[in-house]
Amino acid sequence: MKRLAALVSVALILAALPPAAHASHEPLEPVTQQAATFALRAIAQAGLFDPLGDYYDYQEITHPGDRWVVSFVAMHCYRNERIETCDPYQGRDSFNVPDAWLEIAELDGSFVITNAFGRFSDEDRDELASYSEPSTPEPGHQEYLTVRVDPSQSEGGVEIRAANIWAGVLPEDDNLWSICRAEILDAEGNVIWTARARHAQKERGEPFRSGGLVYMGAMEVAPGDAASARITCENFSGEIWRPTSGPGVSKVPRRSEVAVAAPVEWLLEDLVSGLESRCEVELFNRAGRMVKAVTKRGPPSPWTRSRLKNNYFSALVRVPHPKRIESATLYCHEA
Repeated sequence: MKRLAALVSVALILAALPPAAHASHEPLEPVTQQAATFALRAIAQAGLFDPLGDYYDYQEITHPGDRWVVSFVAMHCYRNERIETCDPYQGRDSFNVPDAWLEIAELDGSFVITNAFGRFSDEDRDELASYSEPSTPEPGHQEYLTVRVDPSQSEGGVEIRAANIWAGVLPEDDNLWSICRAEILDAEGNVIWTARARHAQKERGEPFRSGGLVYMGAMEVAPGDAASARITCENFSGEIWRPTSGPGVSKVPRRSEVAVAAPVEWLLEDLVSGLESRCEVELFNRAGRMVKAVTKRGPPSPWTRSRLKNNYFSALVRVPHPKRIESATLYCHEA
């Protein structure tokens, strides 16, 4: 069961909820991964990927013969005075098993849906059958297929709810970060609100292709002014923290270690929540020869845990002859 926790009313709150555990997968062919992406987009355009309505949670894709079959667990998401949740049971037993399937074929360079069976209405099937798109594999990236804006349950303001996926061909090492920005638009399409911080998420592989649900509160926006909302994303890699001095190296008494420390500055334009870092440390002796290179956990992004003081790196590094270490370099990038 997916559940949205109760949240206090502030300008921006993000809560990314992972889906339930799925079956494990072997690496999939690129065209099969694109077929899974197509299936989720078809589900969304049929109105079945709604964080406050019908939400069909992706489970897996198989490739029997010349067709693909994609399985889903049909849920219904709702809220009341006490709770907000997505319930997969809906009067069934307590086992969270697939109960809706799409059959997909490739025809003249495009994916088409040849059958929709299981927990679909006739209207759902008609909507799904009308959807098609090119079968060319895309690079892996994050998309928000459904973004809705509703009046807040508290006094004033609005709430954004969104459902995301990881689209295209996903890297086998799960090393893909996406940074996203939320905006609210008026009836003329003008941006009237932009989230104070961007939000970073890391791709976790095929079992989590349907990434989860996101909630934000925008208390300063009047419900009558908000016509729609959008969340746009871009892939990210590269340096995120840089030393402002040093780094310094000091010996640890009675231990075969040195301490490496440096103040660091955040290199991205604005605050980003959720982005993790790794720091490459290289140690050099007095002759300028590199003695050891290690990777250490780096500081979290400034907005993580609502703190703005994660601007320092420190780590202990074990070396055979600490007294011979004279200097160090530091390079911090996405984890």
